[in-house]
Amino acid sequence: MNIQKSGFPGIFKIYEAFAKKEVAKADEKRDVKARKDELTLSPEGMEFLKALEIAKRVSDVREDKVREIKERIENGLYTVDAEKIAEKVIDDILNERI
Repeated sequence: MNIQKSGFPGIFKIYEAFAKKEVAKADEKRDVKARKDELTLSPEGMEFLKALEIAKRVSDVREDKVREIKERIENGLYTVDAEKIAEKVIDDILNERI
């Protein structure tokens, strides 16, 4: 029986090419994992970010206004205009339906 070796080099070349592709894919995946996302803000964006940070530090409650109303209630000087409240309630109801 005569076995020729002519087919083996071709198979080895195919295997080597496949192995090189697999190594390249693995390297590419490693590079993708190593990269990090990056964000760059424009000067306008930076100013907006600063303004947002300042706004977050400011209280939503106007302490001076609350203190003034509390004092007026305690002294019996705080009055409620029922008509204005009724108008506001009606406006809110009508605006919800629109």
